[in-house]
Amino acid sequence: MTRAEDILLIGSADKVNVRGGGPSQFISEIKENAILHSVKDIKNRPCRDIEKTKAPERKRLSYSGLHTYVLCPLQYKLVYECDFAVPQVYWAYFGGAVHGLLEHIHKQAMEGRILQAGELTGLWETMWKPPESWDEKRRETMGKTGLAYLERYVSNYAERLKRIYWVEEQVEIPIRETDLLLTGRLDLACKNGGGIEIIDFKIRKRTGLEV
Repeated sequence: MTRAEDILLIGSADKVNVRGGGPSQFISEIKENAILHSVKDIKNRPCRDIEKTKAPERKRLSYSGLHTYVLCPLQYKLVYECDFAVPQVYWAYFGGAVHGLLEHIHKQAMEGRILQAGELTGLWETMWKPPESWDEKRRETMGKTGLAYLERYVSNYAERLKRIYWVEEQVEIPIRETDLLLTGRLDLACKNGGGIEIIDFKIRKRTGLEV
């Protein structure tokens, strides 16, 4: 009831098979002068003359979308305009698992708990779920590789884990003199002197990252 701005309608059925009908007894608790008994009263009641203005809609573009367009405009159209689903390839499963555990490591570090390399085996086993279609050799090889990456990371970058500022933060950057927003997600940001250092994790080499 408290959300109504101009008018609140409370209706009731004249007859209900199980419990009778008619208005609820609680309606009588509303002030008598606040109740309108007919549709005519409602139509004649002036509403507040308030026009809410909305900000103009801005088109959002992601880095991934722009990168796809540069590689192949047709692929961009199929994926980002026609909503075609793209089958995941092996590195996507692998990268997703590694990325998920990196996020866990960073969030633990933000709470003051720095995970050690020896603690990652059990966590990795819960995160690493390769497709059933993979053969046993590929599962084992990729599983060992992912764990090695993560163990090396927490050993080599222990100091970084003490400076974490953001983890998986969504950002929107307006592009000057346009109605566009460039969207993305920051994997990690760490305090660095008077500013922050933004870090993006990639499992495989990819052309164009320098640009």
